[in-house]
Formats: sequence, structure tokens, C-alpha cells
Amino acid sequence: LHVLSVSAPMDLFSLQHAEELTELIRRLGAKFVVIDTLIDVKGAARENEDSMGVVFSNLRRISQEARTSINVIHHPAKNGSPDTPYRGFSGIAGKLDLGVTLAKRGYELTEPVDVSAFKVRGAPIKPFSAMFQYETHSADWRTLWAASFVAIAPPANMVGPQAIRDTFRDVLTQEPDLGKTDLIKKVYLKLMGQKVSRAQVEAEYYALLSDNQVIAEATGEKNKTAHRWVEGDE
Repeated sequence: LHVLSVSAPMDLFSLQHAEELTELIRRLGAKFVVIDTLIDVKGAARENEDSMGVVFSNLRRISQEARTSINVIHHPAKNGSPDTPYRGFSGIAGKLDLGVTLAKRGYELTEPVDVSAFKVRGAPIKPFSAMFQYETHSADWRTLWAASFVAIAPPANMVGPQAIRDTFRDVLTQEPDLGKTDLIKKVYLKLMGQKVSRAQVEAEYYALLSDNQVIAEATGEKNKTAHRWVEGDE
């Protein structure tokens, strides 16, 4: 594990700094890189403007050229939506392969953490919760000896898979033959105001298709499908 603290600001708005970081990652052979935090490496980019897109383009360049996973920690917005829970430039989600929110239930180190995805490119990820457990060295309690995350039950106020599935059923019962985009949008809007993201809704959409609970049928129009809900053993 390499922990690097740079004395001079790192400016990932600058291609030169991005190339220097790429070379450092290659030299260390790092395959999983965590940057803490985005605000400290954005350089001249303005947090609320599309110049942040340059920073994320450079991050993707680093990931591809150094053949590594880049993970950036960013602060949440005070009044963010489930799809854009972060502060600043709203287009950040479009630049990510995976975006997740982590919310602690309290202030102690061992308090549970609730994890949910707000952007997924690829296999869907359902929300989950975990608890951080650690052991200290027997000779010195200040020295961390071992640590792990253990999965636990999600909080009661987190919208679970069944609630999302029930909403799909209600929407398709009222409006059968909806296309994919309209279907997901209507389900998400019905759940808006609760603790759920569009990525969670999409994850359940694909799960319902896999379970044959929702059937997608071609309409004859190019790339168009109509959906219907299947009850029981229909």
C-alpha cells in the first residue's frame, strides 16, 4: 500500500500533471488508485462549470494509459438529488463508469455505512450496507492490525428491491406497452423523494427481465420495445 502526500498542489486540469501522475502510477505498479479528494486536484477547473470535464477526461486518460482503476472521493451536495448527490458540475455522472454514495449512520468509526450506486455502466449494483471492523496490535492499541467490511442489513428507510419491483408492476398495470426509457423514468418519478437512485431502478429493470417478471417485446420499429408485467405463472 502506497500513501502519497504531495507538498505541491496536483492540478489534473493540466495535461502535464496528468502525465506525471500516469508515470508515477506506472512506476509504482499501482492497479487501484484512490484520490482524496476531487477538490484538491481540480486545479484551475471551476467546480460548478463544465471545465471539470477536462479533469475527468485526464483521469480517464490516466486510467487507460497506466492500466489502473482510478477512484476519486468527492463531497456530497447538501441538497443533492439521488442521481446527482455530489456537489458542483452536474455532468460528473456522465464521466463515470461507476458512481456510489457512502453514508454513515453515525459518527463512530464502527457505525454502519450505507452504499448505493447513482451511476452504473455495466452490470447493475444493488444497494447494500456494511460495517467496518478492525483489530489493533496487541502491543500498541494505536496500530491497526487488521480491518474488514462486513455486510449487514440495509436501513429501513432505504428503498429495497421489492418496493421498486412493486412500482414497476403498478406502472405497467396502468400503462402497458411502455418503452424502456419511459418505463424506467415513470418508475423513478413515482419513487422520487425516497432514498433511491435511477441506477437502482435500472438494476431492478434488468433483474425483472432476467426473472421473466417483465417481458420486453419488439414493436416492429427500429430499437423499440414494449413492456408488460407477467403475473404468477402466466
